[in-house]
Amino acid sequence: TAGPARSRSYSMSTGVNWTTDGQPVHSSIPTKSTAMINPSPTKASVFIDEKEDSIDNNAIGIRQLSKLTTYWNVPAGSRHAGSGVLSFGDGHSEVWRWKKAYILTAKSLSYGMTSIPADDSDARRLAETVPDGTYGP
Repeated sequence: TAGPARSRSYSMSTGVNWTTDGQPVHSSIPTKSTAMINPSPTKASVFIDEKEDSIDNNAIGIRQLSKLTTYWNVPAGSRHAGSGVLSFGDGHSEVWRWKKAYILTAKSLSYGMTSIPADDSDARRLAETVPDGTYGP
C-alpha cells in the first residue's frame, strides 16, 4: 500500500541555523555560509536526503565529529541505489553511496539514539560535515 504523498525528502542539518521550540539560534550554530569555519562551506552539509518513512519535521540531526558516540535518530535517505544526496554551504551537492548497514537497513524514524559501531564509516563521514559546537551536549 502506498503511504501519503510527500512534498519533500530533504531536511536541513541541525548543524546549520537550527533551533527548537521557538528558542533563538545558539550563537555557536552558523546561520550563513560566512559563519561556517570548521568545516568550511565546501564541506559543511546543509540539506540532506532523508529516509522517506522517517520524515517528521524539517530537521535531520547528525552529531558533529567531536561528539560522535551515538547515531542520529533520523536516517539519511538511501533510495537512489543505496545512495543519498547532500547539499553544502557553498551551494554544491554530492551523491554519497552508503556502505554500512545502519543507513541501508534503517526502517523508519527511531526516537532515541543507538551506539555507533567503531567501523561505521558512513556515520563518521556524515559527522565530518557538521560544524563543531552545534548538535547535542
